[in-house]
Amino acid sequence: MLELRDVHVRYGHIAALQGIDLEVRRGEIVALIGANGAGKTTTLMAISGVRPLSRGSITFDGLELRRRPPEAMMGLGIGHIPEGRSIFPELSVRENLLVGARGLRGRHLRRQRLAAMYTLFPRLEERKQQAGGTLSGGEQQMLAIARALIASPRLLLMDEPSMGLSPVLVEEVADLIARINGDGVTILLVEQNANVALSIAHRVYLLETGRVVLSGAPAELRDLAKVKDAYLGG
Repeated sequence: MLELRDVHVRYGHIAALQGIDLEVRRGEIVALIGANGAGKTTTLMAISGVRPLSRGSITFDGLELRRRPPEAMMGLGIGHIPEGRSIFPELSVRENLLVGARGLRGRHLRRQRLAAMYTLFPRLEERKQQAGGTLSGGEQQMLAIARALIASPRLLLMDEPSMGLSPVLVEEVADLIARINGDGVTILLVEQNANVALSIAHRVYLLETGRVVLSGAPAELRDLAKVKDAYLGG
């Protein structure tokens, strides 16, 4: 479904990605783990067109994504939930969701998808007239996920969905990601909490300084000393 081949991204003189190769198959949850600065967020930004490639190729269902603008991704079926959620704090919950639905044609379809999000996230319906910035951290994360899902993406890029949440909410978000995947959405997940990533992913890539250094099934990586010591607390 998604293929990255020899992907390089630079920030001025700094090489953020140095030849990334990875693939995401239809129906999978694939996790990217690694220390801060490893290139995880940059990888998602390269896929969604936010960061230009200096070399390499990214294809989605056979279509080359390089040089396509970020606003084209929704139409291709790619949703992106950035790090820090990036909701509009002054807009209501409903208005935030409608921003995500702006590419949908027809009022009936928008109403239908809005209703579907309220079914998936009952708390958002309870707070639909409330300003996004007044929601709790967990509710804001739900809003960010719902805003991306409302356009019915086939591939969802998720950047640190558990960041800043309590352990109970982290578990709730992990369960939600598994449910979304079970409904047929393929997910590429960046997650600093490696235990969460390994518990729900089908396959995992470990990044270090802009390179993939290990990949495999979660059970394989969990037992490797390198992963265990550096990312799972020993």
